[in-house]
Amino acid sequence: MGHGKTSTAFKLTIHDAAYVVRIPTGREIRPEVVESHTAAAVLARGVPHLEQIVAASYTDGFTVAEMLPGKRLYRLTADEISRIPNDHLNELIPTLLTAYGYGIELDLNMENFIYDRKTGFGIIDFEPADLAIVRKDRSQVVGYAIRRLGVQESYEPETTEDYDRVRGLYEASRGVLIRYRQQVEQRLTGEDGRAALRVIDRGLRIVRTTIGNYADPEWVAFGLRAKRLRDEHGDHAPGSRANTSSDAGA
Repeated sequence: MGHGKTSTAFKLTIHDAAYVVRIPTGREIRPEVVESHTAAAVLARGVPHLEQIVAASYTDGFTVAEMLPGKRLYRLTADEISRIPNDHLNELIPTLLTAYGYGIELDLNMENFIYDRKTGFGIIDFEPADLAIVRKDRSQVVGYAIRRLGVQESYEPETTEDYDRVRGLYEASRGVLIRYRQQVEQRLTGEDGRAALRVIDRGLRIVRTTIGNYADPEWVAFGLRAKRLRDEHGDHAPGSRANTSSDAGA
């Protein structure tokens, strides 16, 4: 199903019930990784929309979790993004705050968020906050949660058609982020609320800038040339990330 920093995920079906089995990627079994997952499982037990781990092995290093329904956020189409209802956005906020309150540190990478049109958002791959290297505050957890929909963070368009398609994804995402901001403004008050809105507004500015860039034929032509040079010459080519001080939204 996918590869992470410490494990590879496989699907397991038993009597029509679907599970995710994560197996360590290296030769060495690291008990602390299993400990992190099992400790997080205890904290998340019974919390709706959070992945539930049902088995683990310190000997083999694997964990087994009930599979959440839906797609990873970066696999959603523009139409699927646009159809996300306000009810699901509203449900996401208490899920995030409950996880924070229970001492669960969420990895806000879009690969760790699932969306299902019936059940809403689900979250996978988290750890206890006391084991996290850096602890995010409430405003960051809420503000960064769905900053990018339909687009994998490392994805680079390869054709003008790709740019058009991805621009459509960003336009759909912008609409959802605007509605999500309204929900956050209603649900989260005080300085936490204001800080979360600032994070969301920063994300909206980046999305708006990206939409404008992707609609500009000259910008798209430059992006395609830069990618071709990177493919031919590596990270030291003109226009490569190694030689660029900021991204499109900086």
